[in-house]
Amino acid sequence: MAGAQYEKKIRDYLRSHLDHLVIHRLRSNQPLTETDLQGLEQTLTEMGEEDGATKNNRSQPRKMGGGKHR
Repeated sequence: MAGAQYEKKIRDYLRSHLDHLVIHRLRSNQPLTETDLQGLEQTLTEMGEEDGATKNNRSQPRKMGGGKHR
């Protein structure tokens, strides 16, 4: 996947998950916890792997921490 395609995919993902606590924190310039960062990193890595953009040998995927924002 080309860089522009990956960027579009990430932007689309972020827009479609505005109610997620981690995304809310990013958009409102609030600090992220270590768990938030790990989950976000894993999610973005998995998105790239789906299209063969990256290789990651982790055996267990991690979910984004924090749940949904109300």
